[in-house]
Amino acid sequence: MEPKRHHYIPRATLGKFCFQGKTLYHYDKKTSEKGVESRNVKTVFKKYHLNSFKDSTGVTNANLEKWFGANFDNHIKDLTEKWEKMAAGISPFSISGEDRHFFVQFLYNLMKRTPDFHQSVIDKNMTEEALEDVLREAEENLGPISEQDKTQFIEDSKTENYRSKIRVKILADQSSKVLDLMKGKGIFLASPESARKQFIVASNPVTNFLNKRDTDMWDPSYEIWVTLSSRLAVCLTQSSKDSRTMAVSDTNVRKINLQLAKQSTSFAGANLRLIESLSKQS
Repeated sequence: MEPKRHHYIPRATLGKFCFQGKTLYHYDKKTSEKGVESRNVKTVFKKYHLNSFKDSTGVTNANLEKWFGANFDNHIKDLTEKWEKMAAGISPFSISGEDRHFFVQFLYNLMKRTPDFHQSVIDKNMTEEALEDVLREAEENLGPISEQDKTQFIEDSKTENYRSKIRVKILADQSSKVLDLMKGKGIFLASPESARKQFIVASNPVTNFLNKRDTDMWDPSYEIWVTLSSRLAVCLTQSSKDSRTMAVSDTNVRKINLQLAKQSTSFAGANLRLIESLSKQS
């Protein structure tokens, strides 16, 4: 049976933000009237059939979701717990080439697979102008297309299944140029300096900080941050030679959490007061 409930934040990761068992505090801007709720990890950061579509025979194709599970979701917990010990000083700092490769692939796909991120990309590819470009290119490669077929193509593009196919195609693409760039960056394993402070997890889980204006991912000052547990955030920055652990001040923990909350539709964590506070500022 094909999986139906697709978690764009792995349940193994969500489990690292729970205050009890598999329960965390969750806030959704779309249902803000409900306030902060206690939710089981099964019920949040998921969407039915997010990474699947129906093929020409009507059969659901969920190969992408199964690929995510087999390659990333089933392994991220082990890496997180290993790096948590390094960040806390329990284990010596040492990131293997295998762990670096896995993490970069995981992070790259985590960025892309969340609705908060890829919805804008899909909408951009579904504009009338973009669809006309597709038809124009098809005619250049295959020859003239009748007006009836063009009209049918435009109508088909409005269906949810067509949008699903576009989404899956975008998510399945693995840009070697971006992946190689990310693999060459340093990895900072960061934990809150204060034992009282925690990180949150958000529906748009990867954020960036620019150390100067007008820069992008190719600039050495560009920092990519993701939170993997309430006590571990990972930053890609500079070059691979700069990898190390770091303690994050209370001010910067708040800065990371607030930026994640502002850029996301929903967010969650193990501390009720923290989630309530962020819900009022995001």
